[in-house]
This record gives sequence, C-alpha cells and structure tokens, in this order.
Amino acid sequence: MNGDLLTDEERNTSMGLGYVMAAERLGLKYLADIKVMTELVCDMTNRAMAVWSEEQARDENFEPSPSYGEQLDKMVEELAVILRGRNPRFMATPWFTDPNQLRESLWCEYRSAFPDDPEVASPAYDPIWQQASCCVVVPYDMLDWHTKEGTLHEFPVENSAHVRCMVASFLGLPLESLPPDLVKSEAEIRALRAGDDESETGGEKCG
Repeated sequence: MNGDLLTDEERNTSMGLGYVMAAERLGLKYLADIKVMTELVCDMTNRAMAVWSEEQARDENFEPSPSYGEQLDKMVEELAVILRGRNPRFMATPWFTDPNQLRESLWCEYRSAFPDDPEVASPAYDPIWQQASCCVVVPYDMLDWHTKEGTLHEFPVENSAHVRCMVASFLGLPLESLPPDLVKSEAEIRALRAGDDESETGGEKCG
C-alpha cells in the first residue's frame, strides 16, 4: 500500500499533504494531482489514436486486425492497475487504494445509469476496469466514426471534453471544477514546443 511509504512526519501531516511530500521525496507521480491525471488520460488517448492510425494505414477499408482489440485491452488493464494504486511509479492516495472510495464512486455512477443491468448489480462487477475501458476505447471509436462521416474537424473538441470527463471521474471531482482549457489546442501546443514558458501555458495534447 502507498501509505506504507510515508514517514511518520508525512503520515501525520493534515489534508493528505503527506502523500504529496512522499511523492516528491521518492520521485513519484502524485496520482491525485489534476495535471498528473490529465497527462495519464492524454497518454492513453494518444496511444489509442495511434492504434487506430496503424489499423487505418494497414487496411484502407479499415477492417480491424485481430490484434487491435488485444492492444486496447492491454492499455485498459495498464490504466486500471494505475487507478487501483498498484503501479509503483505513482503515489496513490486512499481514494484509489481503498475499494470503498474510487471503486464505490464509479460503481454508484454505473448503477445510477444502468439500474436494471444485472451485470452492473453483480458484486463481481469491476467499475474501475469499465471506466478505464471507456477512457481508452471511446477516443478510438470517435476517431473512427468522424473519419467515416467526414467530420474529423469535430474530433479534437469532443475528445477534449472526453478527457475532462475522465479526469473528473477518476478524481471524484465535479466536472465544472476543472478548468475549461484543461486540454490545450494544437496551436497552443505548437507555441509551447517553440519555447513558451510551460508554467504559463500548461495543458496536454489529446487531439
């Protein structure tokens, strides 16, 4: 458990700041940080789009190969492991490691959305894996749909909204509490790469 990594001083620090202190001391990414979570979601989104691009380049009629599902499933499992607080590169708070917090929060969302679904009602249902799947697969499906419909210009805005929803869901935050420019535009990303101060521009590319 991540709590075992804290010193006595860090463990006794109020407001959960001990986890932040421990992450800095150990050189880990603090998973409950909005920027860190945004980077994680964007990474998964960009990798899903890369899989889609590979499939499209392989077959002009876009008939997915048997391996594409395996690639996405591996990404989903990777994300789920992180969200359960089991990846040693991340410092996860009890929100992630305690099954009565993030897992229960997501389960409540699914039970509210699908009250008559017996699978969701089952104690064996894994809402963390399901939400991780949504995070990875939805951008892939959106990109595929917009390409076929000739509306690819709409994808970046929709994908940015998807990223914000995922970040809010994984952190248990109201969507409106996240900055509307959480994911920056392509123009801002280019300016950032040209040498603008990162602390002023911020943001992650997800589209």
